Amino acid sequence: MLTFISQIQTNSGDADVLVLGDLNAYNEEDPIDVLRAGGLTKLTTATESYVFQGQTGSLDHSLATPGLLTQVTMAAKWNINADEPTALDYNDNVLSSGEANSELRNDVSLYVANPFRSSDHDPVLVGLNLTGPLTATLVASTLAVCPGTPVNFSATVAGLSGAPYALTITNGTNQTTASGLSASAVTLSITPAVPGAFTLTVLTSTALTTSALSGTVTINTVPTNASLTSGTLTCSQTSVTLTASATGGTSYTFSGGTPLGNNQVVVSAGGNYTVTVSNVSGCTASATATVSSSINAPTAPTYTLSSNGTVCVGNALTVTANGCNTGTVSFTINPPINSGVTLSGPPAAYVFGTNTPPGTYTVCARCTNTSTGCSSPMALTTVTIAPIPQATLQASSVAFCSNSSVTLTASGGTNYAFTGPSTQNSTSPVFVVTQAGTYTVVVTNAAGCSNTATVTISVLLSGATFTLPASASTVCEGSSFSLPVTVSGSGTMFQWYRNGVLLANQTSATLTLGSVQLSDAGTYSLINGGCGNNGNSGSSPFILTVNPLPTITLTFPGGTLTNSLPTIQLPTPGQVLVQASGGVSYDWTLVIDRINGFEIRKVLTNTNGLFTIDQPGPYRVTVTGTNGCTRTVAGTIVN
Repeated sequence: MLTFISQIQTNSGDADVLVLGDLNAYNEEDPIDVLRAGGLTKLTTATESYVFQGQTGSLDHSLATPGLLTQVTMAAKWNINADEPTALDYNDNVLSSGEANSELRNDVSLYVANPFRSSDHDPVLVGLNLTGPLTATLVASTLAVCPGTPVNFSATVAGLSGAPYALTITNGTNQTTASGLSASAVTLSITPAVPGAFTLTVLTSTALTTSALSGTVTINTVPTNASLTSGTLTCSQTSVTLTASATGGTSYTFSGGTPLGNNQVVVSAGGNYTVTVSNVSGCTASATATVSSSINAPTAPTYTLSSNGTVCVGNALTVTANGCNTGTVSFTINPPINSGVTLSGPPAAYVFGTNTPPGTYTVCARCTNTSTGCSSPMALTTVTIAPIPQATLQASSVAFCSNSSVTLTASGGTNYAFTGPSTQNSTSPVFVVTQAGTYTVVVTNAAGCSNTATVTISVLLSGATFTLPASASTVCEGSSFSLPVTVSGSGTMFQWYRNGVLLANQTSATLTLGSVQLSDAGTYSLINGGCGNNGNSGSSPFILTVNPLPTITLTFPGGTLTNSLPTIQLPTPGQVLVQASGGVSYDWTLVIDRINGFEIRKVLTNTNGLFTIDQPGPYRVTVTGTNGCTRTVAGTIVN
């Protein structure tokens, strides 16, 4: 039977075979064992399917080949015959030729047209869910590769019916094999040595076979004659340019350095450098060059700093560079200054002069060997020129009555030492005094730098009254302002306040502002520090209003400028149109000539700010704002 099964598989091209029926052998008899050993699997259980002389047995079986086994959905024996009485069987009451007496039925009327006792054996039932025939495909991940590059082949096999299989992929020269496979899709890698298509051959464990063909795989060429120039680094030549070339090369990738064009690289360190050359198909070749170095640079200098690297403004500070006894030291100061002096040494030094501005400076020193020209790495250090504090000392009053006090307030540092008729040394900037005289404070900042400020306090004995000439005034920004106060009485001490805040240096009967700023606007009052019946009296409030100057914008063919001094280009020949804005009236003054100290001017006035200029020379533009304040800017008209 096994031979017959093999013939069926070969003739049909299908490895799936089902053996079903009365095999006239019990479950553990030799025929069943032979079929099992031949690769078939028994599907049904040992349930009886036949009764003979009162004894039950299982002569009816179903067996499947491996590929078909996975397509079996169920297997059972339908017990509708063997266990039924013979009186109900299919036998009639006429013996045909060769029939035994047992096949006679005495009562034909007992026959019923249903499945029961339709045979003396129980039927075997097998459910199948059949798949298609064995097929295969082979797809290459790419059909064009560079020499030595593997290609991934995706093989897909259908119709296996669960049977394990082996496969071979080959182009006649290169091949790969795999066996014991069960997955329907596998990927294998082959590095082709020759061009051509690859063939997939599939052989199942049930001797079924199929094949498939991939596309033709082409092996591209690589660039040839790849080369890379070399060079030598010296102190005078701190970089070299390496040039790569190759036949068929289109792009070059270097292992280090700074690329210069497509096939060159600039390197500044010795060592091995590799270039990878690619052609239009992406295939590569490489070349290596060695860059030697004869640079023997001296070591970087070390520093010694006077005053631990920090001095106050007005003091010199010396930075000494040690360790450069066979060469010269060059210093670089950042930010740059022009108040220092370099001492050649050895050891070399840089001296920050007494007029060095305050700040933190970075000192960079490099040692250069005079015989080889090689320079050391840069050595860095920092020094600090600490600022002198801006010491201030203000008194709550520059005069006080007997049996009262004055509060002195200093600023600008972290420690304050007061001297005078009484003394105080503290971190507090406040000192309350009860004695008249001159007081000096020494203000010291965190860097240890100090400065002084002085104030004189006097004693008053009588009082006075103040009368203002007006209660308010309005001025333009930048103008001067003076407010005289009529004083009656004696023993006065004058102190002006703005918005309740004491104004330093405003201690006379006249308030004087040299160039009024917008921040000077506010309510002013003059306080009488005198003693007596009118002591501590003051003036009535005075309100000062400061109007801002107009903002002048000049627009001309060369651009737009605000409150600046533009140079305007005049076409030759021709004229230029200038638009001024920012006010309600505009005056354009062009200086045509200057003779014996006198100016010949051309003056244009309008309210729209539009001027047509056709002459070169210096000019001034005056704009009057809505508040009556004016601003003037000047520039030049050139051909």
